Amino acid sequence: MAKVTDIEVYRDGGSIEFCISGTEADGLYQLQTPFLGAPRPLFRDGNKLEFGSSAEATVMAILKAWSSVNSSEDTENALAVLDSLKMWRKLSLRLMKAVPLHKIRDVIRELERRLK
Repeated sequence: MAKVTDIEVYRDGGSIEFCISGTEADGLYQLQTPFLGAPRPLFRDGNKLEFGSSAEATVMAILKAWSSVNSSEDTENALAVLDSLKMWRKLSLRLMKAVPLHKIRDVIRELERRLK
């Protein structure tokens, strides 16, 4: 089973970084901040992946499988609360635990838009 770890969001306006291990797509990934325009490129180990490529499709499938395994009714409820908040200030522990899944969901949605 793939592991998705080290999920970080940068203060550059929303670049999302994460590691994938345990698959053929192992590496350090970064989805570029939305402030630099759309579509947002995805980088693997510093190399830009082609938009809509099989490499992006593989990453999306891995992230979807990981999200499915790491999701529960409680996390889905927490994600809904996070979605409804205009600003994320002083989040409860329950909401903080859902932030990594929320960010990976953002990556999945970005990849889905261009892989349709």
